[in-house]
Amino acid sequence: MSKTAQTDSRFLTIEQLADRYQVSAQTVRDWRRLGTGPVVTKIGGLVRFALADVTAWESQRREASA
Repeated sequence: MSKTAQTDSRFLTIEQLADRYQVSAQTVRDWRRLGTGPVVTKIGGLVRFALADVTAWESQRREASA
C-alpha cells in the first residue's frame, strides 16, 4: 500500500480535529450538530473524521485573497 493510501485512510477524533484548528472540542461538536463541519464517520459508535474528508472540507473553504 502506498503512503498516500495510508494517509487517506487515517481517522481523527473530535479532540484531534479541534487541535488541528486550535478550537475547542465543543466547537467541533457544534459544527457537527449544525452540519457545517467535515463529514463524520461512525465506527463502532465512535465519531471519527477521515483525513481525506477533512482535507476536502478545508479545500472547499479556501478563499482567494482580495
